[in-house]
Parts: sequence; structure tokens; C-alpha cells
Amino acid sequence: MNRDELTKQAEYFEEEEHDILAAFSALQRRSHALARAKEFWLDMGQRVPESAVEARLPATLLLSVSEVCEAFEEARGNGLPLNAVYVVNHNLGGEAVREPFELHGCHEWWRGREKPEGLAIELADAVIRIADLAEALGVDLGEAIIAKHRYNQTRPARHGGKRW
Repeated sequence: MNRDELTKQAEYFEEEEHDILAAFSALQRRSHALARAKEFWLDMGQRVPESAVEARLPATLLLSVSEVCEAFEEARGNGLPLNAVYVVNHNLGGEAVREPFELHGCHEWWRGREKPEGLAIELADAVIRIADLAEALGVDLGEAIIAKHRYNQTRPARHGGKRW
């Protein structure tokens, strides 16, 4: 696929933007509600006070970074394909054994079973933490992502002149 075809594929269409906005809005609400229910935010009221959000901002940002670091470690050295999701079980000898975990459709049957592991799971943890923080701050991530994506479409290839 050439650059023009890839650029065309990357363009958002209005109906996709609606889906993106709806999905991020739901993700933010659910992530923040769960974080509050699990007492990551001590105020259990309707809205976390701005002072509490501000006080937790450095820790919450660093926890998001820690999830990205865990994703890096998953990619770095577990010997599995990068898209592998697994659970760790222990055999009769007590040895940890990684068993494949199928993500597709798991929301229909998975309730409180083994903890899934892998690069995808750590990336999901980072997104969940960011969505939680965005909701606490009143940031609309869907709108921000669309705005940033539109801006990025105007930039030249490999802008910034850096290797990575």
C-alpha cells in the first residue's frame, strides 16, 4: 500500500467520529466509575472534587506510565508473539505455565476468572488509567483524539526529523 492509500485509509469520516466519541465517552465513564468503586478515588460522591483530582494527578499519570512500562516488559522478553494474551496457571509441580487466553468474545463468559496477561492487556491498563483520569478532569478524550488526528493529517511524513 502506498503513502496516499495509507493516508486515505487514515482519514476519519463523520460516522466514524460519532462512534469514536461514543466509545470514548462510555470508556471514560466506566473506567472512572470502577476506579471510584475500587476506592482509587476516595470521594464516592457524584464528582471527584477538583482539589482531589489535582492532588492525585502526578500519581495517576505515573501509574499510566507504569502500565506502558509493563507493556514494554511484555514485548521485551516473554518469548510469546506480541499479540499473545495468556493466563498464568501453576502445574502440579508448582511451575508457572502460560496458557493462551482468547480475547474475542471473552466479555460474554469471563467473570472473575484468571487474570489475563500480555502486551494487549498492559496497553489496555494504560488506556483505562488515562480514561479514568480524563473523566475525573472533565476531558473529552474522543474529541481530543479526533482533533489531534486531524492535525496529524496535515503534518509531513516523519515530521520532527528524528529516527523514531
